Amino acid sequence: MSPLAEVRTLQRTFLVPFAAVPCWPQVDPDRLAGSYRLDVFCRCLASTLGPRPRKDSIFLAAFTKPSWTPRLGVGLLESLDGQPPAGAAPVGAVEVVGREAQDQFLEERQTALRLQQMLNQQPVPGWRSWEEASMRSLIVNLLKSHKLRGQRGRLFVLQEDAPETVEKAKYEKLWNMSQPSQKR
Repeated sequence: MSPLAEVRTLQRTFLVPFAAVPCWPQVDPDRLAGSYRLDVFCRCLASTLGPRPRKDSIFLAAFTKPSWTPRLGVGLLESLDGQPPAGAAPVGAVEVVGREAQDQFLEERQTALRLQQMLNQQPVPGWRSWEEASMRSLIVNLLKSHKLRGQRGRLFVLQEDAPETVEKAKYEKLWNMSQPSQKR
C-alpha cells in the first residue's frame, strides 16, 4: 500500500465522556440546555463531523454518570480504572460514523431529534448505541474492533473542561508542578 493510500484510510475517532449524562438519557429537543448538557453533545458532534459528514471521522459519546456516587470525577476515574462497584449502571455509548451518516450536523435541535429517534429504537443511518460495563471496557473494545477490522486510526479523548489552547495547557501543567504537594 502506498503512503498516500495509508493517509487516506486513517480513521479518526473522537471519544467524548459525558460524566453528567446517565445511561440512557431522556431527550427533549426543545429543552437541550436543561437536559444533562445534551446541548454540549450536539455541539461536539457537529464539530467532529461538520456540515457534511466527514468520511474519515467517528464521533463516540460515552454517557458515564455514576450511579454509585454523586462525585462525577471520582465515578469517571473508577470507570476508567475498570473497577465500578457491583451493581453500577453501565456506560451508554452512542457512535456516529461519518461515512455512513446521512445528516448535516448544523443545528442542535436536529441532532437532538436524531439522538431521540435512535434512543427510541428507530433506525438512524450511521448511528448506533450499546452498553459497556465501564469506560475502560469501552476503550479496550473500541481499540480491539479497529484492530480486527484492520483499520489504522487515532483515538482522541476530549474533555469538557480542557484548556482552550496548548499554551494554556502547558502553563497549567507548569503551575501545578510548581505548587507544593498537599497531604490530606
